Amino acid sequence: MITEKGGKPRSEQFEQNELTIGRVQGNDIVLPKGNISKRHSRIVLRDGKFIIVDLKSTNGTFVNGKRISSPQVLKDSDKIYIGDFTLQLEPKPGDKPASGKNGSAQAEPPLPMDEPPGADAAEKLFDDGDDGDEAPHHSGAADELIPDDEPAMEPAIPPRVPTPAPAPKPRPPVVEAREELPRQKEKPALAAKKSAPGLKPPPHGFRVELPPLVALQARGAVFLSVSKALSGDAGLPPDDESSVEKARAVVDKTLGSLQSKLKGANTDRWAEQIAAELTGYGPLTELLEDPNVVEIFVNGPHQILVRRAPETSSVGIPLTPVSAYFSSDEAVALVVRRMMHAAGLKFDAEHPVAEARLADGTRVNAVHHAASVKGPVVTISRTSTRQATMAELVDEGWLSKGMSDFLTVCMKARRNICVCGGPGAGTGTLLSALAGTIDQEERIVLVEQVARLKLSQPHVVTLEPRPVRGGPSATSMRELVANAVRMRPNRVVVHEVNGGEALELSMAMAGRQDGTLLSTYASTARDCLDRLETMIRMAGIDVQAKVVREQIAASVNVVVALTRFADGTSRVTQIAEVTGVEVDLVTAQDIFTFKRERLDDDGHVQGRFQATGSQPRFYEELQRRGDHVDVGIFREH
Repeated sequence: MITEKGGKPRSEQFEQNELTIGRVQGNDIVLPKGNISKRHSRIVLRDGKFIIVDLKSTNGTFVNGKRISSPQVLKDSDKIYIGDFTLQLEPKPGDKPASGKNGSAQAEPPLPMDEPPGADAAEKLFDDGDDGDEAPHHSGAADELIPDDEPAMEPAIPPRVPTPAPAPKPRPPVVEAREELPRQKEKPALAAKKSAPGLKPPPHGFRVELPPLVALQARGAVFLSVSKALSGDAGLPPDDESSVEKARAVVDKTLGSLQSKLKGANTDRWAEQIAAELTGYGPLTELLEDPNVVEIFVNGPHQILVRRAPETSSVGIPLTPVSAYFSSDEAVALVVRRMMHAAGLKFDAEHPVAEARLADGTRVNAVHHAASVKGPVVTISRTSTRQATMAELVDEGWLSKGMSDFLTVCMKARRNICVCGGPGAGTGTLLSALAGTIDQEERIVLVEQVARLKLSQPHVVTLEPRPVRGGPSATSMRELVANAVRMRPNRVVVHEVNGGEALELSMAMAGRQDGTLLSTYASTARDCLDRLETMIRMAGIDVQAKVVREQIAASVNVVVALTRFADGTSRVTQIAEVTGVEVDLVTAQDIFTFKRERLDDDGHVQGRFQATGSQPRFYEELQRRGDHVDVGIFREH
């Protein structure tokens, strides 16, 4: 039986050993929906077993809700999900196929993996699934690429007709559906927790099978020719609805004129993909709409890798390749130019390096192919800072209860705290948790390299630099920090201090701006104080080193060092109080540390937080004022 979403089931019977399923006529089972590939799946009867094979479809074939990546033996109770349809096989009464001992399993007999008889050559040429993929080119550059006397492109593997093996009397499969699988083409909301499967990753390593070289060159030539014809302001084709339709029409016409030379390509698929590159973000569109994708790496036009959010917070997240790719270097550059244009940035051979933040906070860094051997290189990061409380971090083992209590007292006593750690250590998470202890009535000015922290207080102002390369409207972190102090804040929070802003911040903290929070990259308290000194001395002021060190000692009260271990966990490994200057060093006294002891059987770091026995000097002042503080947390254990 076959059941369409929201429809009534229908029953079909067949006598042959093999059935094809797809969107177009010519298949044994026709499912006329847009989220079904032309030739989507195949069911084969082999040695008394029904076996389902996915024909490299775009949206995949699912058995009992799980996407299959290789031929799979079916049990009587298995349900097949294809787009909006659910199918179930029922053998002829009294003629039941054998089931595997363990239920659905990988098919043991070898199966023919090429397309069924009559499949388009394009579906053998490209691996994107639905209708094959890519292969044209255009007049001018395209005609030079594929001369008239050059034979038309042939598929990498010519289709062949599988020879059915001797088998028992055919058993008519009947398809039935009782459950529905959500449409795989639907775009997930950015706030969704789980996305549709989307672009499929190839099964082995980082290698993605690509069309023949002549096909890639032809598609690139078509893209280049059409993009020149459609270029608008700033060299960008417009992206409104009418322009998208126009781009599709121009691409269709261009490909139509080359149809005789591109017999192996599916021009409908090409037209859709090239139009998406001309008027949008091309193959990046679906990835950007998937909330589980946190990083995207484009290494030239023909390799795209993604990093997805982990289901657990254990070990580092691996990179996964996707089967989508761009038409050419120029296609990647055009998509990046569109991203940069909204931020007022240029991206071309004269401006080969650019970095910007999109409207949703996504950070994009790109290197033009004029400065990259492998082609354009794009790094897209959507990692957002986690919002957690100090209590939650204690529960998760980031720090001990005594450490948390001490830092909370520091915040209430308006100590200036510097949080340091390496990339990925979680400095933003800890900074956000510390800022969460600030009173609701206080005015907070937050300055970030990229706006990611979201504080819960009602009176928060967030400032972000605008790095317009070479333009008069550029705004630096240093300017923003200097201006933040003039905005009459109760607190200033600066995330990722990496340059001359360290001077402005230290001057403010050494003056009347107490209770300030800042973060920077350093692995220990010693490294952090040295790095602050280096940044201040490189800020363009002519002052003796001794004066700079005294300035740091007067401005920073407490340093908190975070470490991300190899098992993926983050811990506060050091809390130190800045005590002054001796000779040529800003001195600090450890208050708490983390002692690493061993690795457990699962490779997780085991250790313990411990107090050093030293009591912070400012606690004496708090006690004199009559404030109740627990000094028991500083006793050595």
